[in-house]
Amino acid sequence: MDKVEKLVNYIISNKIGRYIKNEEFKKYTTLKLGGKFHMIIFPTTIEKLKSIVDFLGNINMEFMVLGNGSNILCSDDEYDGVVLSFKDIDPLCLQINDELIVNAGVKLNFLYHKIGEYYGLDKLSLIPGTIGGGVVSNCGAYGLNISEIIKEVCIYENGKELWINNDGNIFGYRTSVFKNSQKVILYVKLKLIKHKCDLIKWKKEKLKSQNIEGYNAGSTFKNPPGYSAWKLIKEHSTTKNVNDCFVSEVHANMFYHNGKGKSCDMYNLMENVKKEVFKKTGILLENEWILFNFK
Repeated sequence: MDKVEKLVNYIISNKIGRYIKNEEFKKYTTLKLGGKFHMIIFPTTIEKLKSIVDFLGNINMEFMVLGNGSNILCSDDEYDGVVLSFKDIDPLCLQINDELIVNAGVKLNFLYHKIGEYYGLDKLSLIPGTIGGGVVSNCGAYGLNISEIIKEVCIYENGKELWINNDGNIFGYRTSVFKNSQKVILYVKLKLIKHKCDLIKWKKEKLKSQNIEGYNAGSTFKNPPGYSAWKLIKEHSTTKNVNDCFVSEVHANMFYHNGKGKSCDMYNLMENVKKEVFKKTGILLENEWILFNFK
């Protein structure tokens, strides 16, 4: 019996939840790009998620947790592993005085509409991701980083739950200690600060930078210290496209494809732009997107 068969038997016998075999990343990411993988699993509770993580470790099978699928470029190559999703787990949103505990699968826009006007939630609501994915990349919008409102993060690793305090050492600009690790984020505790929000204003700002004709995963590169990535690209790169993948004319740090693109073309587009900017400025742009399963 191979690993996939063992996994299916375990899912069924332990009533973990639904699963779909022989899937593709392009069905589960906002970029609509990416190759095949063995299976996606939808546990119905956090406890069942932990159970499947333990089992995958026991059979030495790779896995990754996928939130809403934004901020990631998956390669065209087949991934020899499985994907875990929070989509069938009921969204926990427990408010205790000035704190809020949510599970990692809760969408960022759900928070604002669920609990109302607190500092940062209006800006974060415009990011098409989950709280877990946002924590991994320390996502941000319009001057706010999600780490500013995080008090603690609960992870699952090596069969144990652990609450990690946000002491100033676990987050960096668009990164965290959870990135590229096997630490599975289960819950996040947020600090709630009552604040007058202006969602309409930020929606108008977002519309200015959107290109409606294509698929995107958010800002492609991080802003280097003292610079804006979009401005560096606009002023110093002449590359506009690689086959069906292209740089937005509206916002140069937004890369799209028209539905016919390939991950390899998007990767080459990113590399070409980085080389041109570096050649002319000496500034090396860093990827904000997570590059997954690239050899």
